[in-house]
Amino acid sequence: MFDLLDLTDCVDLDLAELDDAGGESDWFTSQVRGGAESYAAGLMAQLPWLDHPELLDQDATVEMATAIRRAQNVGEAKLVRLFAHRLSHLDLDGVYADNDQDRAKYALMSLEDELACALRMSVSTVRSRLHTDELIYTRLPGTFALLERGDISYLHARNIAEAVMGLPDPGGTLTAAIEARV
Repeated sequence: MFDLLDLTDCVDLDLAELDDAGGESDWFTSQVRGGAESYAAGLMAQLPWLDHPELLDQDATVEMATAIRRAQNVGEAKLVRLFAHRLSHLDLDGVYADNDQDRAKYALMSLEDELACALRMSVSTVRSRLHTDELIYTRLPGTFALLERGDISYLHARNIAEAVMGLPDPGGTLTAAIEARV
């Protein structure tokens, strides 16, 4: 009924190549910063019915709510991928410490602090989110795929991650069995 932007068609870029590209990475970062707001505004512009809910009947309201929730789930998957990548590629430039372990610790603290300020969240919430997202992206590919398609919410993915977080599962067979049941 509604011609909504299909977020699953967004281009997936190889972020490792961008990290190795040097100056091109700076260009990409500036494009992302400038494009994020216009992307969100473009998505919302496709939803003019939100300003006039009186024009929607019950079926249209359910369809609109489902489409918006699915888009939110896909957006959460993009955050999961972004945060997992950033954790595995901490920016150590400008971080001074006596050893590499301390440099990584301070770089992580810096990332957590900056995200907390930017997202208006507590540092402990950001810290938990970063590590949960890394787990979802690296150890739960099936769960991540469901989130990326918009089939499950971030809350569902997080609950699955928390259920497997403490499991002694060196081969991943137990995690795979749990994911298969989702």
